Amino acid sequence: MWEKIKKTHYMFHISLVFIIFPIAGVISGEYPLLLLFWTVLFVGAYYTVLLSKHALIQALAWWMLVAYIFYASVWLNLGFSWYIFYLSNLLIYQLDGISFKSWRFWSFLTLQPAMLLGIYLVNQVDASQLLFFLTTFMFSDFMTLGLHRIQTDEKIREEKVKQNAQLNLFLAENERNRIGRDLHDSLGHTFAMLSLKAELTQQFLDLGAYEQARKEVGEIHDISRQSMADVRRIIENQ
Repeated sequence: MWEKIKKTHYMFHISLVFIIFPIAGVISGEYPLLLLFWTVLFVGAYYTVLLSKHALIQALAWWMLVAYIFYASVWLNLGFSWYIFYLSNLLIYQLDGISFKSWRFWSFLTLQPAMLLGIYLVNQVDASQLLFFLTTFMFSDFMTLGLHRIQTDEKIREEKVKQNAQLNLFLAENERNRIGRDLHDSLGHTFAMLSLKAELTQQFLDLGAYEQARKEVGEIHDISRQSMADVRRIIENQ
């Protein structure tokens, strides 16, 4: 668990600084003591969504976050409506892809008009205040979709880089195979000729036929030089 926490981006930890507001409100007596318990559950649910791989547990934790944000913003303080950005960050960076088919995304969208309705009915706010909260929610929506688009583009670029790397490896492997086949076909014949010429040279030397031996040595030299040229041509693919 500790290893997973250390691997989590530090911004997820820093964002929890805003939990100081409900804690300070409980200490000052502005909010009921029970909110402290719910805030602890909120933090636990937040890290559960971040770290848990169990779908059911993660879903329950998500709904805990939704319930806390709705309750706190409607019945305690309108400022808690900003906590909706916790859900936005989780949607963008931690949960599986956002789409209009995702129940998490729909719960995120549905929470916003529910909060507006609750704020209006419970707190009797005027139209200008409702417009402010609507603007806030719209900003969170655009930020969520915009950052998700950026993240999607980054994933596409990373996938293209991986595909290009795999393609380069495939091409390099084919080139190595081609060079290996060409070298085998070319040098195999050359080495056979050199071996034969070397045996003839040795026989001429044993017989004292130095002129014929000198001729064979010259041909060995020509074959070796031509073989080096063939190797360069194969490697350079000329």
